[in-house]
Amino acid sequence: MWFRTFRAKLRTAFLAFGLAAIAFTGWEASEGATAALRETTRERLTAIQQTRRRQIERYFTDLGNHVLALSSDESAIRAMEEFSAAWQTLPESPRGTAAHASLETFYRERFAPAVARDTGGLAMTAAWFPADARTVTLQHQFIAANPHPLGYKDRLLEVPGPYGAVHARYHPTLHRYQSAFGFYDVLLIEAGSGRVLYTVFKEIDLGVALTRAPYADSPLA
Repeated sequence: MWFRTFRAKLRTAFLAFGLAAIAFTGWEASEGATAALRETTRERLTAIQQTRRRQIERYFTDLGNHVLALSSDESAIRAMEEFSAAWQTLPESPRGTAAHASLETFYRERFAPAVARDTGGLAMTAAWFPADARTVTLQHQFIAANPHPLGYKDRLLEVPGPYGAVHARYHPTLHRYQSAFGFYDVLLIEAGSGRVLYTVFKEIDLGVALTRAPYADSPLA
């Protein structure tokens, strides 16, 4: 009787040890698998991070190369010279002229609502409305009086006057360059004055001097 009881206890002990060993082995295997999975995930994320970094670096390298190539191109140099000369021929549109009033209406009714969600709309309109009377003329011709809707102002090819003739000559080429490489825009900026003499998409930076407020503090400047 005693032997049978001892044997039962011994069997129970061996069973307990066996179950404990199985449990420990399972726990160890689980921890090992978790650690391996964690390490694999870390390696994958590191590889993705490195790939993304290389892609971003490559993008800015390519962008810099495009800028250098375009800025040294003879046709781009001629375009800068001709746009600079044409700028001087633009008539001025001070307050009280029809062009000034038209551009004010555009800023108030079209530009302000477009930015109202982020900036307060009308307050930004007053701050960013061009102070230069020639800029007012240029923006009136290519933005306010442009028959194409917002986002499609680039479709206007020519307006009357020397600037319009220069624009008609170079805009198609620069537009194709912008489209071919998927750039947001292409701008020609006069180095001395910091003035934006041309843009493909004719946004409100057209004709402004990046050396003056509020553009002097902008990312573009």
